[in-house]
Amino acid sequence: MKMKIWIMSFCLLLAGSLGFLFLHAQSDFEPGIAPLNPAFLRMNVAKRAGTFYQDPQFGYLPGPVDNSHIQAIAPLPEAASLPSSYDLRTYNKVSPVRNQGSCGACWTFAAMGSIESALLPTESRNFAEQHLNKYHGFDWTECGGGNSYLSAAYFARWDGPYNEVDYPYPYSSNSHINGAASVQKHVTRAVWLPNDRDTIKTFISSSSYGAVGFAFYASDSIAGSKTDAYYNASNYAFYYPTQKDTNHEILFIGWDDNFSKSKFSTTPSGDGAWLCRNSWGPSWANGGYFWISYYDATIDDFCAFSSVQSADNYKKVYQYDPLGWCSSFTATGTTTSWAANIFTATANDPLKAISFITTDACTASYYVYKNPSGNNPTSGTLATSGTASFPYPAYLTVDLPSQVTLANGDRFSVVVKFVNTTNKYPIAVEGVYSNYSSGATNAANQSFYSADGSNWTDFYNYSSNSKKFNCCIKAFTASNFYSLTIQSTSNGTTNPVPGTYACAPGSDVSIQALPNQYCVFLGWSGDASGTASPVTVHIDGNKSVTATFKLINPPSNLTAVRLTNRSLTQIEYVVDLSWSANTANAGLNIAVYRVYQLVGDSWTSLGDCPTSWAGCRIRGIPKGEQTFGVASVAEGGVESAKATIVK
Repeated sequence: MKMKIWIMSFCLLLAGSLGFLFLHAQSDFEPGIAPLNPAFLRMNVAKRAGTFYQDPQFGYLPGPVDNSHIQAIAPLPEAASLPSSYDLRTYNKVSPVRNQGSCGACWTFAAMGSIESALLPTESRNFAEQHLNKYHGFDWTECGGGNSYLSAAYFARWDGPYNEVDYPYPYSSNSHINGAASVQKHVTRAVWLPNDRDTIKTFISSSSYGAVGFAFYASDSIAGSKTDAYYNASNYAFYYPTQKDTNHEILFIGWDDNFSKSKFSTTPSGDGAWLCRNSWGPSWANGGYFWISYYDATIDDFCAFSSVQSADNYKKVYQYDPLGWCSSFTATGTTTSWAANIFTATANDPLKAISFITTDACTASYYVYKNPSGNNPTSGTLATSGTASFPYPAYLTVDLPSQVTLANGDRFSVVVKFVNTTNKYPIAVEGVYSNYSSGATNAANQSFYSADGSNWTDFYNYSSNSKKFNCCIKAFTASNFYSLTIQSTSNGTTNPVPGTYACAPGSDVSIQALPNQYCVFLGWSGDASGTASPVTVHIDGNKSVTATFKLINPPSNLTAVRLTNRSLTQIEYVVDLSWSANTANAGLNIAVYRVYQLVGDSWTSLGDCPTSWAGCRIRGIPKGEQTFGVASVAEGGVESAKATIVK
């Protein structure tokens, strides 16, 4: 018995000790940064050693974000319907080949080409690569290189795109810059894809996307359009068989599963190739286009831009991350973390949308709070919330389920819970990285992270603020006016007249229903109800009101029979009128039928008949033909036109 007690006590002690150790290990977890892209690290080592060289015909440089973890969806539902070959040019979904010249701006042509492709064939545009080349905002110089993350940050902060005519290329033509030019579009989505054929094909052939940007190692031979072990100039076919850091970013615009492997100088392991649009002008290769093998060992950094919207879709952007996704962060060491930004409104504009970056296949639950206190983003009043999911790392813009009214000076927070599929660094952050984003800044009470959504840490206090991290979360406002749309059916109008009006938040608008002659107002629908006129609509969001009217019809089948009553001393003339209810008045409350006689040029009312009557007798009328009329009278006294008869 003592032995059993001792064993049980030991087991309980051991279990308690293990539990203590587990809890201790959990409490000792330190939030941290994802490992940096190895290619970025190698590039910086080479730059410090003075051995880095970039051919000015290329221009791709790796950034610090490592997206090697991206996985394809298996099975991909669209894969079964993908054709064996595809060419966006067939569908007018590719903008013309352009020439970067001796400037490391290939990545700008890939970015502008991607959004131009997304707009086609509905809208044909030519956006300015030069503005992105010069004003990307990162450490690298004009013509000094870039990548899709620079392009995404530029688009997301609303620095572009501009029209080519306002910032023309080549880069030496800055004297022609139009200082009065304006941003033409808001690019509201960027997606980073896995190196998976079916996934990339699906995006290329999607009507919402189009050309997909990618980077690869371009050898000297392809630059010179000379045949060697990697480039076959006769077949415009390129294949690099071994791993090598990428240096050139261009566009996939199609594919051919049956492109023979024998067309490459070095034979890859199978048939198939991507059709590519280069940025070396239409005189290079096959009109500026060439093929790269499916099996090329260097292709990387696949990015597609889409949801290219009008530049007036939102009014203002609140943001702390103009340089966008520079690194990824975890608050828990797991696939789940919380992030938040607290902003202060600078105008009386309602909040319409938010954006954030997912670092993996992710479900993001978002919350907007008004007037959070201190440095606790979830301490305010919850104004709206929702959920968004996406299968790949992406910059996503999400319209809120309902707009949030803001007054100048109001504090509000945008809180996001990120739940990744596999990647354990769910929070995309902007931060300082040497030779990349040294201009990043932050301040206290801007960006926060949390393991549970309740206990928050200011990024300003992370690691002595050496990285100056801010969350990649933005907020977008609508106009400081809501829209009020007033509509009316036929047979009436309103005051104000039907149309769409801009109304101040919190205001009240009185709308009067004005039926046409012989018509009745039936009531309001939409954001007003009932039959009262005028009606008052309170403006706390976009509103729509419809006034419904109906024509009152005269009775049907009016007939008259003229009679003569004779006595010894006098003659009396009598007319018997009869009618039936008009079926077109169904739904109307017809109160009475009103009988008239035309006397001279004027109608004289002879009296009202109940609706239960189907006629009446009129006595004592003058000799000769007389004109009579009968009108339907609705409740409220509105009457129809007259059914008339001469007898």
